[in-house]
Amino acid sequence: MSWDSYIDNLIGQTKDASGNTHADKACIIGLDGGAKWTTDAHPHALKLSTGETVNIAGCFKSKDFSEFMASGIVAEGVEYQFLREEDGKVVFGKKKYEGAITLQASKTAIFNN
Repeated sequence: MSWDSYIDNLIGQTKDASGNTHADKACIIGLDGGAKWTTDAHPHALKLSTGETVNIAGCFKSKDFSEFMASGIVAEGVEYQFLREEDGKVVFGKKKYEGAITLQASKTAIFNN
């Protein structure tokens, strides 16, 4: 089963009071091992490589974000500067001039947008 329909839901949750969305891509990966739950076929899919998903899942599973602190958060080959993490469940990153990434964990998955 594909979770692709949840990509639209995740992006929709970023709407502000004016109706502007603040995310343009999203994906869901498994907390155990980083397997993709969504596919790259969705037009708004965040297309993470296997290495990227494994790295992200590993940091969240261990709740050790020192690799993000040292090397940044890499998504779609783009490096984002690690800003902070909250309660081992949410990670924030930004590009140098424009763009940002948010990673949020549930009990079994990680949502990226």
